[in-house]
Amino acid sequence: MSRFIPTLGSGVSRRDIALSPGIWMIVGSVFLVFGIACGVIPWILPETNATKLLVTAGVLGGLGLIFLAMRPPEPDTLSTHTVLALVYISPTIAVWAFAPTGSLPLGSAMFVGPLAAVWILERRQIVLHLSAAAAVLCVPVALGIVDHATVGALLFLVPTVWALAVCCIIVLAAAEAQGDQLTALVKRDPLTGLGNRRLLDEQLDLELTRSGHRPLTIVALDLNGFKALNDTLGHATGDELLKDTARELERCARRHDVIIRQGGDEFCLILPDTSREQAEVVAGLVRSRLADLPSYSQGITTGVGMATYPDDGTDPIALLDAADERLRRDKATTPRSVAIRPDATLTFAATQEADTPADPTVGGALMNGLTRREMAVSKALWAATGAMFVIYPALGLLIYFLAPDLRTEEFLPVCVGGLVLAAIYFATPAPAIGSVRNHAVVASVYIFPALALAATKPAGAMTIALAGWIGPVAAVRLTSRWHMIAHGTVASWLILALPLLGLVETPTTVALLMAVGTFWVLGFCCMIVLESAEAQGEELARLVRRDPLTGVGNRRQLQERLSTELAHHRFAGAQLTVLALDLNGFKNLNDTVGHAAGDELLRTVARELSGIVDGRGDVVRQGGDEFAVLLPWCTALEAEGVMAAIRTRLGEIVVAGVAVSTGVGAATFPTDGVDVDGLLDRADNRLRADKYGTAEPPVPRPGRLDARNDGRTMSMALDASWLFERFGPLR
Repeated sequence: MSRFIPTLGSGVSRRDIALSPGIWMIVGSVFLVFGIACGVIPWILPETNATKLLVTAGVLGGLGLIFLAMRPPEPDTLSTHTVLALVYISPTIAVWAFAPTGSLPLGSAMFVGPLAAVWILERRQIVLHLSAAAAVLCVPVALGIVDHATVGALLFLVPTVWALAVCCIIVLAAAEAQGDQLTALVKRDPLTGLGNRRLLDEQLDLELTRSGHRPLTIVALDLNGFKALNDTLGHATGDELLKDTARELERCARRHDVIIRQGGDEFCLILPDTSREQAEVVAGLVRSRLADLPSYSQGITTGVGMATYPDDGTDPIALLDAADERLRRDKATTPRSVAIRPDATLTFAATQEADTPADPTVGGALMNGLTRREMAVSKALWAATGAMFVIYPALGLLIYFLAPDLRTEEFLPVCVGGLVLAAIYFATPAPAIGSVRNHAVVASVYIFPALALAATKPAGAMTIALAGWIGPVAAVRLTSRWHMIAHGTVASWLILALPLLGLVETPTTVALLMAVGTFWVLGFCCMIVLESAEAQGEELARLVRRDPLTGVGNRRQLQERLSTELAHHRFAGAQLTVLALDLNGFKNLNDTVGHAAGDELLRTVARELSGIVDGRGDVVRQGGDEFAVLLPWCTALEAEGVMAAIRTRLGEIVVAGVAVSTGVGAATFPTDGVDVDGLLDRADNRLRADKYGTAEPPVPRPGRLDARNDGRTMSMALDASWLFERFGPLR
């Protein structure tokens, strides 16, 4: 069944939903179907005003065809505001056409709430649209051209529109928060906060799907001289330079531009709706802003390459290759940076608080994923379900006393029964998905409207708004598609029972058919969004500590695993070793052959390192061509054998005629450090000493234990760390 279901991809946001071709097709199809229905009804109901209905059919059907022919619009644009206004203006026109029995087309107005929540980003504007919808829909009432049944239908419809909008806003906000966390943890570079290679692949593919005939340009750039600076002044200096670069790129970007750090000193910008000429202006601005940074004072320059869809390619690989080739040509003509002196110092731009990427954790732990099992027991959503059973019986009682012509013997008992059901819901906790009580709750959501329809016959169309809840509630409270289909089928038969038994008039029959179609469409769309949100949460849990290019761990995994292992080794009095390494020749390969060859090299290195470690430790790619290997329960002497194997195996790798070697630095706990930062810094310093044959620079760390290479001092450091951790400072 899943191949027939449109999906949103791995991200769930209002923009993802609004730009989803599948969901946009559903919106256009609903208008088209309602237009066709208005055109057919004069043949079924000769007593209706054929002229009005044919005009309405032309308006709705024409809008449906226009929507199906156009691309989904961006949220919060003139197009989305216009389409949303048409969603509540069109039913009002249809009410006028069907007057005085105008409740027939009101089912389509139930889409106003969900679409407002998706297409409009600012909540104040959502409120304005919902208020305008309520006012416009009530115009026929103010003109006195509709009967009491239509007035009652509008009384039920307005709170339905508002309540569906509020529930959609709550769910979408949670999904977007989860999506932001997923992006921050899995699709963001932990150093700069920009997107990583995984986000580049996903967003480029997605933006190309959305582009249609409009241009899209990608800009690839890297920093000439960065490798020399990194090797000479250290990775900490290089990291600050990269963060400065990322901040300037963000300042040059527009709202929907995507900025990526591919690795090392390589960046990429995806510029939707941007021609080659416009991208050249952006590239010039980027070069100018970067050149003015104090951190570029050592002669760092920027190479730039661009590729435009569709002129330079129609698929992601072709565009990236074209931009990469132009980047290499640009670098060949760009003046080389000056040599970096070992005693040089750089001045970095002040880091603003707002520029620091937000910590994607809450209280040190990941946010819970948005799942239907959590939503089913949510107090807020359970209260909303109970409130539904309060509002509608209360409105029913109001109609009962104000409209005597609609009063029936069954009307009052049904209203009282709804209030009793609401009291039960408020007095009991929400049931878990899969329980019998949960299925009973879903069933009550369509049994109550069916009873209300029977109680108000022949004016049963008055209560069609109650059916709007069936699809969304079923989508939230049922995880099995087959269960949803089963409940939806039973609900359809119950609601259509009156027409099948011939107990209602033909206009009411048509209204009920439209109401059934509406709750199926709403349930279908809610199911798509919720399943995508759950898939997003599963991806968040699975990929949060993986490097997307090589599949090995990332810097976050190294930090967390090393912190955990240090506690274990400190308790056991055992040694642990961390290896830091990077690749000699990687930059040359990237510049001369291309980033695709560089990516393949990184994957090969990751496989070789994993084979050498063979489950005895963790392999991590920290970024660019920098790797680390964590070796628990490993002494410095044992680590020398692993280092020798790494040099031998990696030294045999040749890619596109370019030989690759590696520098390696080791740090052992507790000899070389007693905390995460101390060990990683010592390993990094020894890596630079190994690469350039220089003496290891000192690493002053005030306030930390100084572990030297003799056994007596090592024992003292271990004992001191034990005492400090358990008893605090000795007095």
